[in-house]
Amino acid sequence: KGWPQRWFGGGKDAVVELSCFDAMKVWNLSEVAGTYGGGSVGQAIRDVAVASGWPGPYIVGAYWRTQIQGIQSPSGSLLSNLLRLVDSNGGRVMVTADGQLMFHGMSYRSGLTVAATFGDTSPDVRYVSLGGFDNDDANIWNDITVTRLGGTAQTATDATSVGKYFRRSLQVNSTFHTNDVTSMALATGLLARYKNPVSSVEEMTLFPQKDPTNLWPPALSLDLSHMVTVKRHATAGNVISENLYIEGVRHRAHIGDNVWRTTFSLSSYT
Repeated sequence: KGWPQRWFGGGKDAVVELSCFDAMKVWNLSEVAGTYGGGSVGQAIRDVAVASGWPGPYIVGAYWRTQIQGIQSPSGSLLSNLLRLVDSNGGRVMVTADGQLMFHGMSYRSGLTVAATFGDTSPDVRYVSLGGFDNDDANIWNDITVTRLGGTAQTATDATSVGKYFRRSLQVNSTFHTNDVTSMALATGLLARYKNPVSSVEEMTLFPQKDPTNLWPPALSLDLSHMVTVKRHATAGNVISENLYIEGVRHRAHIGDNVWRTTFSLSSYT
């Protein structure tokens, strides 16, 4: 488990002490020794985690089968090596609440279905508030070049996006996959993700006690990368509806007020 549990008074009191840690900090401080065997990026992620001493099991989602080169004696931290492997696939690497390393390949989210739907009026399961609104152009990339180790640079460009937002170039270098066709596929996939600005809600907060039957299950079961539909009724009466992905989960329990608050960090990036 990600933390040791200790119950005071043999579990008869309403207080529990949890000792937690920042997994990303541990990844950044853990040195890697060993070899990435050639094969899938998913297997290489397992190999590098094992080489650093990170305990399993390891959760590897679908679409992780990009083939990579075998790398002898990798150097650097577990985090830096994981990020290089993720760059070779365009996916994501995360840590679950119980301390497991989780990797989702580039196309993983495109195959998901909606896990839950929330709204601001009945009959939808109701959230308490929406926070933040991401309408930034900082992550627009419309000219993307991917170069693998020992390969030739492959570039994907979207002329329409360049015409609207100027040329915004992104370089992804020294990836581990085995051929330039995969480099081009990766550049094309990243271009589809980032060529246009994204407008989305950044946070959604639930108070499960307000509707225990309908709110406790999603508050406690929704996890990283799950897709949710969020609805809001505009002043004019029309309904704004977005499919968003969970990027983070935060629980806050206040004993004095007897309030449990669950906040999901959200994004629209597939």
